[in-house]
Amino acid sequence: MASHSREAELARLFYRELEKIMDNEVLAPAARREALYQLLHLIFFEATQHERLPFSTHFARLAYAAHQYGLSRRLMFYVHQFRRRARETEGEEALEALGRKVIAEVILGIFRAPPPAALAERLPLHWPLPAEEVPVAAFRPQVRVLVVGDDPDKEQLLARDAEQPNHAIRIQYNLPDRNELFTPTIALLRQVTGFPVTLHLLDVEIDQAGVYRPRALVLEPDYLIDVSAVAESFQGSTTHPWGYLLKRYLPFEQTPPLLLGHIANFFLDELMANPAVTFAELRRGIFSLNPLAFCLFSDQQVKALIQKSQGHFLCLKQLVNGGLAAEGIATTDAFLEPTFYSERYGLQGRLDLLHRPPGQGEQTAIVELKSGKPFMANIHGISPNHFIQTLLYDLLIRSAFGADANIGAYILYSSVPERPLRFAPRVQAQQFEALQLRNQLVAIEYLLGQLGTEDTPLTDQADRLFRRLKPSRHPTLKGFHQRDLAHFTQVYEQLEPVERAYFAAFSGFIAREHRLAKTGMQGQENVNGLASLWLDDRIDKDQQYQLLADLRVTDNATHDTEPLLTLARTEATNPLANFRVGDIAVLFPATDDGRGMLNHQVYKCTLVALDARQVQVRLRSRQSNPRIFDEIERWNLEHDLLDSSFLAYYRGLFTFAGSPSAQRQLLLGMRPPERPGALPNFDWPAGLTDEQGGILRQMLAAPEYFLLWGPPGTGKTSVMLRQLVHFLMAHTEEHVLLLAYTNRAVDEICEAIESIGDDMRDHYLRIGSRYGTAPAFQEQLLQTRIEGLQNRRDLKALLDSRRIFVGTVASLAGKTELFQLKTFQRVIIDEASQILEPLLLGLLPHFQRWILIGDHRQLPAVVTQRDEDALVRDPALREAGVTDLGQSLFERLYLRAQAAG
Repeated sequence: MASHSREAELARLFYRELEKIMDNEVLAPAARREALYQLLHLIFFEATQHERLPFSTHFARLAYAAHQYGLSRRLMFYVHQFRRRARETEGEEALEALGRKVIAEVILGIFRAPPPAALAERLPLHWPLPAEEVPVAAFRPQVRVLVVGDDPDKEQLLARDAEQPNHAIRIQYNLPDRNELFTPTIALLRQVTGFPVTLHLLDVEIDQAGVYRPRALVLEPDYLIDVSAVAESFQGSTTHPWGYLLKRYLPFEQTPPLLLGHIANFFLDELMANPAVTFAELRRGIFSLNPLAFCLFSDQQVKALIQKSQGHFLCLKQLVNGGLAAEGIATTDAFLEPTFYSERYGLQGRLDLLHRPPGQGEQTAIVELKSGKPFMANIHGISPNHFIQTLLYDLLIRSAFGADANIGAYILYSSVPERPLRFAPRVQAQQFEALQLRNQLVAIEYLLGQLGTEDTPLTDQADRLFRRLKPSRHPTLKGFHQRDLAHFTQVYEQLEPVERAYFAAFSGFIAREHRLAKTGMQGQENVNGLASLWLDDRIDKDQQYQLLADLRVTDNATHDTEPLLTLARTEATNPLANFRVGDIAVLFPATDDGRGMLNHQVYKCTLVALDARQVQVRLRSRQSNPRIFDEIERWNLEHDLLDSSFLAYYRGLFTFAGSPSAQRQLLLGMRPPERPGALPNFDWPAGLTDEQGGILRQMLAAPEYFLLWGPPGTGKTSVMLRQLVHFLMAHTEEHVLLLAYTNRAVDEICEAIESIGDDMRDHYLRIGSRYGTAPAFQEQLLQTRIEGLQNRRDLKALLDSRRIFVGTVASLAGKTELFQLKTFQRVIIDEASQILEPLLLGLLPHFQRWILIGDHRQLPAVVTQRDEDALVRDPALREAGVTDLGQSLFERLYLRAQAAG
């Protein structure tokens, strides 16, 4: 807030401006009202601009000022009345009088200075218009509704209340003193989602006519948007929701600042476990955080990174050993990286640190660590996007622990030695503004999912959406934002029309798969999205074998470097529940109301062992506080979803779009692969039939790609792949990547490689996790081999010494740094008929030659959406052979080759 002397001076200036407008007889009545309107906005701007908060609408700024300065609800009713009606022509005299009184009352309320006596005598004693206050008959904190239509004349939505589905209700929107901020969401319902659609109504007043008057609207609340995605859409003083779409496609780039962020988080975790640990002791662990990424940087960059990290360590150590306690945050009551789901707000998020003492009423604290420095900081010294992040985390915690929870939020800038821990107060107006932007992100998901489902030409659909990312459409953005927009636009615009159609068709296909993975589809068997955690009841989950219920902790080693938790099955645990070692899962308290995943933090984990008696999981994060596992007796385990897994599909599409034209034409099937020259002449190994020997020669001779089809049991892996690798190792200098869809198939590939000879273990490495790898091959894992290495030179030598790398397609999609460190001449992909096309598009351009092995007749790709939604309508794509997006690339190219003879 402004200082007292500044308040008095501003009040004097604004009263003088009001008098000038009132005395200006040259102005027509409409012009005087316009001048009053502009003055009102200027007053609110001056009252809030020194706090440098990112308001994207006048409504949000007014709501914040009303809260900050304690302006009465009655006054704000008239502020909004004048703001909305100032330009009307009916009742001009009363509206002008309203404007005068509103401005005088706002100046008094904000700056605490009464108007000069002469001015006060000219102002209306009473409000010129009636208050029109609506009597409230009932109040509900949240209501889930299905909206079935709209009555624009009355500004009401037609809906059904989930708790009273047989009664039609009406929802009033565009209320200036209540929910005007969410009027853009109403436009999204009409223009994007259509009806029916699910909404959560928040803070709902119900008037005597039964009309619902919510303060906020949450669109598709079961589609959880990550807090960081919403926060990153706030850039400086503006918002950039389209960056959410852009980020889907742009390739991930390892940079020193990004790695420094991982190092800072590593320091915090380790210091919370052992506050006495030294930098020298932790330095040895820095390299193991991401060894491949370190190899991408120069010696000078690495040296600078280590030097900077020491400053972060010292800052964090000081805070852990006293700085946090000074703010009432006891490290003994802190939890690391807790995850929360909120279907109330349609959000999910993982905090860096949560302080929650055991006593009721004690303050809960949120601490979010940032390794960078604040940019365009607000009055609290916090970057706008970071401030929004704390506000959304506040909502998550209130959703779990109750609206009255005593919460304090902080941003911890570990690069700023002066006051690194910065308090972020709750601002409800901006929380609601962030929820409105979250609704926009959901609408972008809808727009993506609609690609390929309309009757208009697919290229027109694509251009309408993707040309919104042109730099010229975002003139307020600067720096790397403009760079990224320009990069996307350059790649997209150079595509041929059929290629743009292909890009759009698969974008829509992926978005629909992603949505089903998050929300599922009611009535469609086996389509259980993440939302089934809270939408499905216990009986349904047991019948579908999707729940390991009522587990009891028997061994808690979550404090260790390898944070393991062992839980015993009970009589209530379904022995047939469908879980396997290597599955990612969510662990949460088992509660009688079935909402443990919403009313508590949840633990992301990986299943590492299970038998008839017990289950063992590895938590995503090491825990310094084991209290919760002692306090809560019963735990449930359900399947999890990794949103990041879908990024590989989008980025694969963009890799395709940015590859050379000849390669795009080859992948599309618009041109045939080059024909081989003379087949290599050699004597094939003993044990191969003449037919197998001939196929081996063709595989080796194919200059671009080769498709190997065969039903199960015909020796595609055990014979053909083995012999191919054997020949390449003995007769060429090629470096080869061997991939498969499942870890089990990768185990078989490892077995085939090792059957070639006793020395083969010295020639190959496996990419992946030990929990998805058979024990016989865990020593071949890159992460295992790296454990004994001390520097980048040794790692590069290890990579150079191995000519064969193996892994799942998904594991390689998450290790793109490997392609910057090593050149492969050939990739061989087993189970290719089970892999959806976009996932391969990001890999194949890295290779001169590729071989796909599969059997689309027995093991097709798994698709969740309905068959008709995966069908391609676009004539040009169908002519190119792209008729069903649920087909694998293997099947499409195989059918294309058959058709071409």
